[in-house]
Amino acid sequence: MTELAEANWSDLFPGTSNPATYPFDPNSLDGCGPYDCNLFVHSMGLKPDGRVTYMALEAGHFLILNTSDIAANRIPPGTVLDLHDKLLTNPTNRPVWLQNPLDPAAVPNEQPDGCARTGDFLIFHCCKRLPQRPLGRPSTLPASRPDN
Repeated sequence: MTELAEANWSDLFPGTSNPATYPFDPNSLDGCGPYDCNLFVHSMGLKPDGRVTYMALEAGHFLILNTSDIAANRIPPGTVLDLHDKLLTNPTNRPVWLQNPLDPAAVPNEQPDGCARTGDFLIFHCCKRLPQRPLGRPSTLPASRPDN
């Protein structure tokens, strides 16, 4: 496998600029800072032409990425494309759910009522493009925790 592109958008999310508290916070209940150590992509879906990628993040966030350079094979051989400036969704204006406070520009509270989990439920979601629709749709399904 050859790496074609990479990016890290953690620095674009509110509350991620202090290395003393992000991603790990020694003063939090679980040792994690904002986003519960879960600010990573776990599911992606592409438009059929490959020019747009829909991404679901573990902490319950949804971003859209311009991947037209990859789809058009505009990456010089032997180089890795930096996708940092290719986000179509600004993380401070992203769709949010199950985040307290429910504001994309706010830093989420830490557990137990922070990101992507509430009470005795874990929230699983994936990233799908709806047929005949211009937008992707994050889907969310509650599931009991394995220890319950």
